[in-house]
Amino acid sequence: MHWDPALQLAFSICTGIATGSWARLRGRPFYLWFLFGALAWVVAIPWLLFTKSRLSDRAPPAGAVLLSSLAGVCAAAILVGDIALAPAILPNCDYYSNIAVLNKAMPGSPASKDGSI
Repeated sequence: MHWDPALQLAFSICTGIATGSWARLRGRPFYLWFLFGALAWVVAIPWLLFTKSRLSDRAPPAGAVLLSSLAGVCAAAILVGDIALAPAILPNCDYYSNIAVLNKAMPGSPASKDGSI
């Protein structure tokens, strides 16, 4: 998959925000999990899923669920956009095979015999 650097940066920021706000919802530090989510979100998300929340009876911070959801949707939209905007894959055009095809196409011409095409 081809990643444009601007799309990669936007995707990393969105996954970092999603992971950081979700970690804050579970009572963990936002900035540490922001970096962890931006660099290794594939590891960070399951880690948050399977570890115990550090909040005892406190209510989660206001807006953390909404922020995490919006950032996750943003990351998914960037991923789909990157796949949709990927450059076309062109067939391999070999220079030497094209010369061989041209030489076979003009076997009787005098120019092909003396090499002065």
